[in-house]
Amino acid sequence: MTPGTRSSRPSFTRFRLPLCSIFADSDRPLSLDQLAAELADHDVAADADRARIELHHSHLPALEDVGLLEYDADSRLVSGTDYSLPTLV
Repeated sequence: MTPGTRSSRPSFTRFRLPLCSIFADSDRPLSLDQLAAELADHDVAADADRARIELHHSHLPALEDVGLLEYDADSRLVSGTDYSLPTLV
């Protein structure tokens, strides 16, 4: 399958769309803890601990795979990329 085909696009779950929105408005890296807290504060996640686990193991790697975010699992820092959400949906 070629990049950009429907099956290579991430599933925009309740976590992924808000994450893309956060980075559309930010030009600096954010920590995993900051992202988890923000999602919990906006009732996207039940709590920050649960959000942190889901982000680290599922959502951030998936969004990185399609080039929407860069995630350094060692430093737990997340950065946006030059790609924008509207080009993929």
